[in-house]
Amino acid sequence: MSRRKTAKRAPKRRSPNHATPTATINLQKVPAQMAAQLNKDIANLKQQQSQLSKDINEWNAEIKKITTRATAAKAKSHTKAGAKQLKKANNELKAANQSLAKAKKAAQAMDKPIEALKDQQAKFVALQKHINQFEKIWAVALKNAKAERAAKAAKAAKAAKEAQAAKAAKAKAKKTSSKKSKTRSNNISSETNNVIPAREPEVEIYNANMDDASPEDNKKMNS
Repeated sequence: MSRRKTAKRAPKRRSPNHATPTATINLQKVPAQMAAQLNKDIANLKQQQSQLSKDINEWNAEIKKITTRATAAKAKSHTKAGAKQLKKANNELKAANQSLAKAKKAAQAMDKPIEALKDQQAKFVALQKHINQFEKIWAVALKNAKAERAAKAAKAAKAAKEAQAAKAAKAKAKKTSSKKSKTRSNNISSETNNVIPAREPEVEIYNANMDDASPEDNKKMNS
């Protein structure tokens, strides 16, 4: 039987896990950015509304022209050509009035969105002012807190230094006292060693010679 050669599989390479950096957001600038974006949106809506106003004016002018033609055609409506012109003018007038109505409705419909965007913009502007004021207050509070921490740290360092100095002074005093006590003990020992033994009383000498003394000497000694 033929042996099948098994091909060695190359180990799968694991792609390194790249940590996605977290996007930092400056919250202090968000209200101003939102207000600026809303300002652009309001400007776009106003531009559309302005264009609709132009369209309304154009439709009004066109309706006036069509009405003039319809009036002229009505005078000739008894003829075939006049009746045809009148019918055409009426159709154009109808279409123009419909377009005018749509333009007016679209222009009016933009009033509410514009007002809503203006309201949101005013809120973001006010919020930006409050945030700016808060930043000033926070900066002062942070500065005071930092100064307070520095003062506490300095006070603690001073207390530790004084405690260390007191401990060193106490140890030095204890060492000095021990040294003095040792010196005093050595002096006392030295004085004790240098003491001369006291002489025995002469009475004993006399007592020792009483046997050899005369009665008169004994009398004198007893007296």
